Amino acid sequence: MKRLTYIFFLTVSLSWFTNALHAERFNTGKLINTSGKKDVLGEDEGYLFISFNTLVDVSKLTLNRVGLGDHIKFTDIKEGTNYALLKVKAGDFYWKYIHIFFGSGVARTKLDSDQYLFKVKPGVINYPGTWFFSAEWVGNYIPQFELDNYNLLSYEIESFDRNFKKYSAIPFEYRGQVDDPYANYLANAKTQYPGSKTPDVFNQHDNDHDLPMTIIDDDFSLENELKAHPNLSGFVDYSTQYIQSVSPNGDYMLFNSSHADVIRVGLIDVDSYQTFFLYQQRLPKNTEVSSLKWVDNNTFFLTITNNKINRSYVAHLDINKEKNTISAKYIKFRKDGFLIDGLSNQENHLFFFADTKRGLKGNNSIFKVDVSNEKSIDESFRSIYSKTKKLKNIIDWLVDKDGEIRAVITAKYSDNDDGTEYNYWFLSDAQSNKWKKIKTTNGLSQLFWLQALSQDESFYYVLTDQFGDKNAVHKFSTTDGSHQGLAFEDPEQDIIRIIFNNNEQKIIGYTVVENGLSQDVYFDAIEDSELGALQSIEDLRLYKISEIKHKNRLLMFGTTPVSKGAWFMKNTQSGDVNKIFDLSPDYEVLPKGIHHLIKVKANDGIGLEGYLVMPTDDSGKKYPLVVIPHGGPIGVRDYANNDEMQHYFASQGVATLKVNYRGSSGFGKAFENLGKRQWGEKIEQDIYTVTDFVVKKYAINSKQICAMGGSYGGYSSMMLIHLYPEMFQCAVSMAGVMDLPLMFSSKDLSRNPSFYQKLTEVVGDPKTELKSLVDKSPLYLLDQIKKPFLLFHGMKDKRVRPEHAFRMQQMIQLNGQNNEIVFFEEEGHSFNRSSSVMYYLAKSLDFIKDSINK
Repeated sequence: MKRLTYIFFLTVSLSWFTNALHAERFNTGKLINTSGKKDVLGEDEGYLFISFNTLVDVSKLTLNRVGLGDHIKFTDIKEGTNYALLKVKAGDFYWKYIHIFFGSGVARTKLDSDQYLFKVKPGVINYPGTWFFSAEWVGNYIPQFELDNYNLLSYEIESFDRNFKKYSAIPFEYRGQVDDPYANYLANAKTQYPGSKTPDVFNQHDNDHDLPMTIIDDDFSLENELKAHPNLSGFVDYSTQYIQSVSPNGDYMLFNSSHADVIRVGLIDVDSYQTFFLYQQRLPKNTEVSSLKWVDNNTFFLTITNNKINRSYVAHLDINKEKNTISAKYIKFRKDGFLIDGLSNQENHLFFFADTKRGLKGNNSIFKVDVSNEKSIDESFRSIYSKTKKLKNIIDWLVDKDGEIRAVITAKYSDNDDGTEYNYWFLSDAQSNKWKKIKTTNGLSQLFWLQALSQDESFYYVLTDQFGDKNAVHKFSTTDGSHQGLAFEDPEQDIIRIIFNNNEQKIIGYTVVENGLSQDVYFDAIEDSELGALQSIEDLRLYKISEIKHKNRLLMFGTTPVSKGAWFMKNTQSGDVNKIFDLSPDYEVLPKGIHHLIKVKANDGIGLEGYLVMPTDDSGKKYPLVVIPHGGPIGVRDYANNDEMQHYFASQGVATLKVNYRGSSGFGKAFENLGKRQWGEKIEQDIYTVTDFVVKKYAINSKQICAMGGSYGGYSSMMLIHLYPEMFQCAVSMAGVMDLPLMFSSKDLSRNPSFYQKLTEVVGDPKTELKSLVDKSPLYLLDQIKKPFLLFHGMKDKRVRPEHAFRMQQMIQLNGQNNEIVFFEEEGHSFNRSSSVMYYLAKSLDFIKDSINK
């Protein structure tokens, strides 16, 4: 990403007009000849097929050839998909400039040649991937663009044939850093199945009836699924209640809850556990409490968010301990912005980040606000906080344990092509005003948003995916801004936020989105010896949340294999433990399965572990089994914790099994390394071994077994029905990898060589082992897979691109197979919407039951 640079309209428009006289156009349907006089190729010439998809009109686009200084200019590029076929000299090419009309001016940006470089090979049609361009205001009114490149070969081959049929006999090749054998494979398949029809456009709604797919958009209804599965919503869409934090003096816990569109905020007395409700409203769907923090012992700050619109309030508490009552008086904030932090050591004061002037160079500023009353709030916004007054255009910040602002990021906007400069500042002495600039970066692609300050103030935490394939937490020095390494990451999901204990100034956990629901993961596990009376709760795992030392209290959060979790308070002096409340009371009363720990050895003596959940019905019948391989596969693992899907299937009379195969984390580095390069090999052998053990020991119908998983688990499910068709009768894949070589054709990998190397170590090297990767890809094994399967994929998946599913769709249609693919228009690699999860589970369960009962 880069910031768009603005130039006066008159100057650029004249330049544009002059260049337009010698510019090319997209979508003419004619060959653009930039090399020689004839359209046929010379020995050193190739055809270049360009697909440029833009969300905004582009006034000019410049393509350069490395070395000779050739400039190919396109003008008047309209919003949507744009195609061009060029005859060019073979060599290296890159995008140089993009101009767009933006507001009352023209934005022009200069691109880095090494970031958008691709090769043109002589004698063939070269497809360097499809370019996607967008430009918009984001964040704190920073203009930025994004130019991405995806390999959509399955679609673009058909697009090329429609637009340039005259040249369709010439070999069509993907021009990325690794070879893509799919073009040749598709051409051979068309020859092998000449009576079949390849879809013209795989994601157009008017073609749905001709394609083996279902497209789920924002308007789809769950009415039929919920009628057929009446208990499903309880396992997915449930009420929640959270303890957010303990007051500075340790007297009260601040909490919020959501149930049936009713949002509540209140306090819990730490000594008596009495609850006081202070806010209770029935609000529109998708409304949430986005901010709930203490300002001081008698004040808290509350923000209610709906559709990105915030309503913020300061609540002043009237605590009458004699009458045992607590009430709240709310003052609405009239400024747009964000709470930075409450100043617990200064009554009725907080830091607030407010937008004071909208525009390109908006003066977004920090204010120290006296929230005693409406008048004091208004007066506080008359002057910027003195310590940060000299730091212009602050866009991010951090505070220390005392609430003082200690780290900030500022933006310095530029009028040339270099883009925005971001400066990181640190205040080493909290009592002074001497800020030290510790780091400078250019462009949003190198911008790291601040998350928290370490306890010793030697580094700060940031949340980024710049050093791997997932959002993870990294450390950066407060001395010179240098990267200090990984702090922690979730093995399978992107981390969306950290959980920070303000009282102790440390990170105690983080949040991910799993199956459309936010899940909190905590670090500090309580030893079994400390459980006391809670030892009677089977398989309870407790985590330390906050210690109130002067009251001898310890706030804990606990989970079990049949519970989403609950908050507990322990008296560290007496050892007594009290349960405060469940995270999801509605879920706790739903029927659950019976959890079994499975341990077995593979043929080579490697120990394997699994988690089986059986239906509770003890009628003596044998049950169907769904095996659920986890994603990853390396460095990821399954846990014995509660799993909503497993318990929902158990409530429907279906057993489920999760397996920690070789490569899973938590069993030592040697065990983890054993899984490398074992895609479709020993990993699937491990899953078969554990499944075979379960079938022999438990009441499982050996003729009614299916596999179901996401990401690598989706790949594994497809490989299991291929490798072990006598055991596995069907497969369900969500966001599954279908084409192993395709994993290496992302432009992201070329910008991150270390991740490319890591991927080759885990999967294999496509430059030297291409045939092996093809032989282990469900796409290229499709004509050998005879068992039914069902595929799901999110159209916004950036980790396993939808192209995997698009290619499967083409080959399913060519082969004349009866297998369906479901695309979710608004989902990515994992679900963000409970409605998507419910549809996925309902359709999968129906498909599995139909498949095993044939």
